[in-house]
Amino acid sequence: MGYTSAVRKCIHVEIRNRFNLIHEREWTGETVSIICKRYGTSRKSYYKWKNRYKQKGIDGLSDLSRRPHNIKYKKITSEMQETILDLRLTKRFGCSRIKFRLKRIIGLSLSTRTLYKILKRYGLNILKCHASQ
Repeated sequence: MGYTSAVRKCIHVEIRNRFNLIHEREWTGETVSIICKRYGTSRKSYYKWKNRYKQKGIDGLSDLSRRPHNIKYKKITSEMQETILDLRLTKRFGCSRIKFRLKRIIGLSLSTRTLYKILKRYGLNILKCHASQ
């Protein structure tokens, strides 16, 4: 999925501003503090962009992705799922109690959100009342 021309133009303006920020000291000879005040950035950001420019050139001035490098999902086996569904159906436990029992029985620590997603997948997130009418 590509960027629109307006977004592309905005990105180029940011890169140009960062390039000017880094080279302003060479051009004017002013202190880093004065230059940073003029551009409205911190000295920490100035040195960050300067180091990235030294390492990667003009490509280093673009924003880096904030996406995590790796995410460690806990794989839920069918046996675990069976245990969760069994606790829900036989004991009529909610997510918090199921979490507590799994920790005690199996030694498995899952979040209540994960348990809720499993129950919802099987339509067991809301239990029907068994009251006699």
